[in-house]
Amino acid sequence: MLGDTELVLQAGQTEQVKRKQLKELVLTHTKVQANGALLSCQLNQFPAQLTQLHKGHHSRAYFRLGCVSPHKQLSAVSLVLPKSLGRVYTSLVQPKQQLIGTGKKAEFKL
Repeated sequence: MLGDTELVLQAGQTEQVKRKQLKELVLTHTKVQANGALLSCQLNQFPAQLTQLHKGHHSRAYFRLGCVSPHKQLSAVSLVLPKSLGRVYTSLVQPKQQLIGTGKKAEFKL
């Protein structure tokens, strides 16, 4: 090992234990900053079964992190993920929320 692996899952462990360890790995070793401030994040979506992580290259299993920034306007966001996850496709979303009246049309300005 070259020191790039933060966690080794053992063959004798149950699926539940492995999932718990992977969740802790993602939360512990992921760093998200907005405008230079470190954010506190939570896992909002995680694969239901670890076999979903072993799909072919055309399929994906999703981890979804939710982070809240104290800044209203973001000029920069940085993300560091655990090396043991390997290459990770990322998508950054900034929610736009608005109340829509019954039967009314909503227009979102992006």
